[in-house]
Amino acid sequence: MSVLGLLWQLPIFGQEASTAKLFLDVPFDTLLVVPDSQLTRYQLPDRFLIPRSERIYLNRFKLLPGIHYRLSEREGLLQFVTPVQSGDSLIIIYRKYPFPLIPEYSHRELKKVEAPDSAARDSAAYQSVTLPGILEDLDQAGANLQRSGSIVRGIEIGNNRDLTLNSGLNLQLSGYLTPEVRIVAALTDESTPIQPEGNTQTLREVDKVFVKIESPHVGGTVGDFNLTYGGSSFGSFTRKLQGVSARANFGSYRAQITYATTRGTFHSNQFLGQEGRQGPYQLVGKNGEREIIVLAGTEKVYVNGVLQVRGENNDYIIDYSLGQITFTNKRLITSEDRIEVDFEYADTYQRYGKSLLGVSARGMKIGNALDLDVRLFREWDDTRNLLEDSAPLTEEEKEALKMAGDDPLKAAVDGANYVGEGKGNYTPADTLIEGRSYRYYKYVGTAKGDYTVRFTGVGAGKGSYRKERLGVYRFVGPNRGEYLPVKLVPLAKDQRLMDLGLALQL
Repeated sequence: MSVLGLLWQLPIFGQEASTAKLFLDVPFDTLLVVPDSQLTRYQLPDRFLIPRSERIYLNRFKLLPGIHYRLSEREGLLQFVTPVQSGDSLIIIYRKYPFPLIPEYSHRELKKVEAPDSAARDSAAYQSVTLPGILEDLDQAGANLQRSGSIVRGIEIGNNRDLTLNSGLNLQLSGYLTPEVRIVAALTDESTPIQPEGNTQTLREVDKVFVKIESPHVGGTVGDFNLTYGGSSFGSFTRKLQGVSARANFGSYRAQITYATTRGTFHSNQFLGQEGRQGPYQLVGKNGEREIIVLAGTEKVYVNGVLQVRGENNDYIIDYSLGQITFTNKRLITSEDRIEVDFEYADTYQRYGKSLLGVSARGMKIGNALDLDVRLFREWDDTRNLLEDSAPLTEEEKEALKMAGDDPLKAAVDGANYVGEGKGNYTPADTLIEGRSYRYYKYVGTAKGDYTVRFTGVGAGKGSYRKERLGVYRFVGPNRGEYLPVKLVPLAKDQRLMDLGLALQL
């Protein structure tokens, strides 16, 4: 058997999402194997694979788990129902946990003792040297934990699909590991796009996966969490994140560090109320898009600078899936009311994954007279971390990004795509305007042209085309229209914030 290569990514297949939400940023390992003889089982070079992360292709045909193969994630052992023949191309794609794991853990090792009988010198006896109180301590720790959850096993079958086995795990833990160390955890291997309803003051989110540890001096959270900094005029900060956050607290000294990926795009809307209209008021994204999904619990609604409270019995309710806010009768809206909404939303135009790094130190007192509060935040688009529904950047797009600088209109590539004769709706043509010849794309009807063309709005007087109706654009001359036949490549953004607070008590 010959192993031809160990790759990070195969462009022909792309990267697919893992069902383990905590490890979405772990890269895929790809193994290309060509057996010299018939192959019924194969030992992978790694153990402890992330469940359901594997993708296996035989001669570019995707194999189905439980039907064509069985995989032991713990042992990294792959077994085939039908043997792989010599010379076949086998591609194995998987993720492994990004931290070291060993097959066995023990509090004490077993000690090998020779047998006393000289005739049985070749045999050996083993005795445990585990301290007698360990198991009792573990049982006592487990007794302080409150555990609840469910395991679901199901079968799906249909008239146009194969038999599929489904499983789900939901586990909640809370309690004290020691008298001073408390743990709260919510673990699941399911990913649900269900947003909670925004008609109550308290939200119950079903897709949060996290482990939180608290103690008097140190603590932290791994998974999904909300990061909130307040008490500052300029450095107040709220984000819904997925990553790790650790804190330390020693007397009057407090510090916190956070590294995570952001789950949405932060934005603010400001508008005036309408006389006699309680809602709904539509929230829009940074580019004016209305089809947005607001991340649950991230909104802060202000009316005339006063923070409002969510709930049917309070000030407002919100439909997260539609991005609409409606005020209750408790908070009557007039045309003189100034409304401001800060929120995070799922950006369908976002192409890069967003990362966030935050460091803070506060409450430091010098001589009980000086208080210092330092906060550093950085949120940036990682061009190496493309979102899973985004195609990799082409060389033309990379060159456009390199030459664009900070001008988003310069990060553009040709929007015309030749699809073959009679398969498009545009065709190239030439025209004369003020004695100069221009080449443009003319709409000729569906399946009557050779090109499909993507147009982008660049503002009035900056384009060469005008939109006549959906999918139909007409050439009107340079700097006379609002559209250009180009595709804009999103620029990567990098935002940094430093806040320094100093208080002196005289």
